[in-house]
Amino acid sequence: MKVFKRITEVLMEAVRLLEEKGVAEPRADAEILLSHVLNTDRLNLYIRGNELIDEKSYKDFMAYIARRLKGEPVQYIVGKSYFMGLPFKVVPGVLIPRHDTEILVERVLDEIKDVRDAVAVDVGCGSGVIAMSLARFKEDIFVYAVDIDERAVRLTLENADLNAVAHKIKVLKGDLFDPLRELIKERSLDAIVSNPPYISREEFDDLPVEVKDYEPFSALYGGEDGLLYYRRIIKEGYAFLKRDGIMAFEIGYNQADMVQYLMQEGFYDIKVFKDLAGLDRVVIGKKRKEA
Repeated sequence: MKVFKRITEVLMEAVRLLEEKGVAEPRADAEILLSHVLNTDRLNLYIRGNELIDEKSYKDFMAYIARRLKGEPVQYIVGKSYFMGLPFKVVPGVLIPRHDTEILVERVLDEIKDVRDAVAVDVGCGSGVIAMSLARFKEDIFVYAVDIDERAVRLTLENADLNAVAHKIKVLKGDLFDPLRELIKERSLDAIVSNPPYISREEFDDLPVEVKDYEPFSALYGGEDGLLYYRRIIKEGYAFLKRDGIMAFEIGYNQADMVQYLMQEGFYDIKVFKDLAGLDRVVIGKKRKEA
């Protein structure tokens, strides 16, 4: 088969095209896509930089670049992503994991590190990254993962097998806490964790094309003010938590005050944590003693 371009030349050609389109991370995207085509890692692209690639690999790579230029997220193109250092399958129709969500998981793990045989629920689990990470990084925990979307449920089951935690997770299909009502008693959970849809109507139109046009609306839109699911989870989840159990949310950058306000009646020691950009990203509170 014809070979005619070196790896470094092909990589630079793609970076230039992505830069001209205004893609946020052109080099990273080009490296991820080319390493996927060549079945290697990103560092090895530079170690093998002077090697020639065959015509089929070049065409496959440029087809991926064409999809990226139209706005399709890299993770959907290659079908995988990484979260907390763990591999996850990713499919269109299910929200792509974000590194900011790792802060939520890290804070929850810190809050429950001394809780023995913890039981938690990941509400709106998507691809299952929160549930899987809790299960992998805390030995004595069992996690329920709930989502209303059948694709998300199937994907979470696949990712549980991929990360060898299927024995520590039960995946359920349904709306928020509905699937739990016949499975567990009230005051049974040590932690309720959620990265719910939180984009408001006003914010939605300003989302990047790769988010707005490719990721699922139902996993992004949180009602007119973006707070719909916080209200529901706080109200419906309260009874399932043990006294001093934690409720932990990822939030939008401008939602900390409102989410704290929504939690203040039933929770205490409510804390806000920032992401690496210095923006409010996580709210965690502990359940008050019930009257």
